[in-house]
Amino acid sequence: TGSLDERNAEAVMRLLTSLTRQLECTLLLVTHSEQVAQHMEGRVRLQGGQLHVMARS
Repeated sequence: TGSLDERNAEAVMRLLTSLTRQLECTLLLVTHSEQVAQHMEGRVRLQGGQLHVMARS
């Protein structure tokens, strides 16, 4: 979504999360955007070569 304007990036994220729920599957998304990450139910942060599970929002 980095190359998309804010409106279209939001639409893509809504589509991805909707499909994930409908298909009852997992979406593995890698991003540098905190705004994009906010859409996810669970998050893991890679920091200093270690994975850290983030609190659910």
